[in-house]
Amino acid sequence: MAYWLKKIKAAHFICLFLLQLFFLHVESKACSCSFDKYLTIDEYNESAFIFTGRIIRIDTVMFAMDKYQKAFFVIDTLYKGNYKTDTIIVHTHVSQGMCGIRFGLSNEPRMIFASYKNNFVNGKTTNERFLYTGLCYRNCMSDTTGALATKKIIWENNYKFLRQIQANKNFTFDQYYLSTRSVFQRTPADTLYAKGTIKDGTAVSVWYYYNSDKSLKKETMFTPDGFIKEQTGYYPNGYIDYKIVYDQYGKEESYIDYDETGAIVKQENGDPNSTGVREKVYYKPTGNSIVVRY
Repeated sequence: MAYWLKKIKAAHFICLFLLQLFFLHVESKACSCSFDKYLTIDEYNESAFIFTGRIIRIDTVMFAMDKYQKAFFVIDTLYKGNYKTDTIIVHTHVSQGMCGIRFGLSNEPRMIFASYKNNFVNGKTTNERFLYTGLCYRNCMSDTTGALATKKIIWENNYKFLRQIQANKNFTFDQYYLSTRSVFQRTPADTLYAKGTIKDGTAVSVWYYYNSDKSLKKETMFTPDGFIKEQTGYYPNGYIDYKIVYDQYGKEESYIDYDETGAIVKQENGDPNSTGVREKVYYKPTGNSIVVRY
């Protein structure tokens, strides 16, 4: 128990103090992630809901074959997402080792970034989805309780970005500005970072994301409702790095890994029909393959 208490305190310390670095790094025993200090259009697009709110109730439940906190939020401001009531339920793992957040009842508002996950029942991935958030969803850097000066600046810039999206519900995004300078401290303000269309505050159609040298980094295809349908990543040399295809319920139909020459290294076929059977195919340089079903 003492070991985990130390880990929890360490994760909290990281969220509070390492924000002064350009990249925030969150880590516990089995959870490690890094993301930009400032909110990016990529993170915005891949979040199903973004809101500020206060927790009024917390339940601990068994869900998706694991233990979760089920937090009931009263929404103060909804920046992204379509919800018909002023109360929203968001799940997170109880264990920080699984990237869970330590939710607590508080009147202090906090900003939440959440996405959908599929439930997992009796060894099968179902079509049922639930809202999930975790340490890698920027939430620890959005809690203003006892915020440092640097943290408040980040909070303000995130708000500024979200207000700009709210003020322009439908537009073509082809450059990335927060004010007169880039939010990226290491790149010039006129660097092309992303290009795509926002409709009713949600990314639609095909979006292109670029590296600082303007080479293509990632291509994402969205459904009319803003869900990711297909995503392709690229190596700096232009070859495909990976390709993921999702079904209408957000489940992975296939995941393909490539090497830097464009050859397929591994393909993972999902479980779109909820049969409980998935498979991984490993490709050898000789051209032979190994199929593993699980």
